[in-house]
Amino acid sequence: MALIPVAARAPLRTKLVTRSDHVAAYRQRFYANPGVTISVLCGVMSGGMIGAFLLGYSDAGRMLLPALMGVALVPVLLTVSYRERGPLLIDGGGIEFGDGMRFAFESTTVGFLVMSNRVPAIELRSAKVRRGRPRRLLHRPYNVDFNTMLSTIEQLQVWHAQGRWATPAEIHAMLNVSTPTDVEVGETVTLGVRVDETPKRT
Repeated sequence: MALIPVAARAPLRTKLVTRSDHVAAYRQRFYANPGVTISVLCGVMSGGMIGAFLLGYSDAGRMLLPALMGVALVPVLLTVSYRERGPLLIDGGGIEFGDGMRFAFESTTVGFLVMSNRVPAIELRSAKVRRGRPRRLLHRPYNVDFNTMLSTIEQLQVWHAQGRWATPAEIHAMLNVSTPTDVEVGETVTLGVRVDETPKRT
């Protein structure tokens, strides 16, 4: 049970790497990934319950069904975690996830929603990607402020529609902007940023 708060309390990192044609936003390390942590938790608990059943402990039979459900959950969580691997690549023409799914700005609708657990998410939808299946982008895996991430994507899309291709340095600068504390999620403000064209990584 001690593993439960590990993912929630693990220190988060922000790693943005500027490359020649894009900015790579790296995900958190494995121990800060809830899918991996819960998989380990389910595996340990299920293994213990199955062991108790095999050793003939009293009332162990009641734990067999939950144990089997936990075992079945482990590969599902690990598959999801593996699919979400890799950095988020952002350039002047679109966004590409670690699994290779790319959303080009000219064919993508960018939306904002609050999920059932009250976590804000950016919803990307494109008819060219898996029959229009939406993809949700959360800020926690990359530790980039949500308003900053959403504003950056929206601005890049506007520039792309105007025929302006943002440089990696500009994208890096926008992703590093700190949102004022009095700005609510989804609220619009105008901020200026200083762009350093020297390649850097943070």
